Amino acid sequence: MAAEKVMTLTWRDENYGRVYDAQSFRWEKEPWPSETEVTKLGRLFRKNGFDFHVGRCCWMAEYKPADTCVQLVEALEAAGYTVENRGAVPDALASRPAMTM
Repeated sequence: MAAEKVMTLTWRDENYGRVYDAQSFRWEKEPWPSETEVTKLGRLFRKNGFDFHVGRCCWMAEYKPADTCVQLVEALEAAGYTVENRGAVPDALASRPAMTM
């Protein structure tokens, strides 16, 4: 039986200093994914408007539409992940109905 693919996105408020109008998160998955899966996730994050911000050590989408976070979660769900959102969850995502399988 394949391991369940559960992804936890911890949303962050990184709107300070030179950064504003941004959505950002850090992710975790247990067990830690293989290098191949990490690479695929990076591509999926970028395809959905997020880039890795080295200074803040998080994935960030600056100056993007408010529903960029919803598109990312939908893409992860389409890839077979169950997504848990924590932290400073963006309003567009907080108002989204939970996915049922």
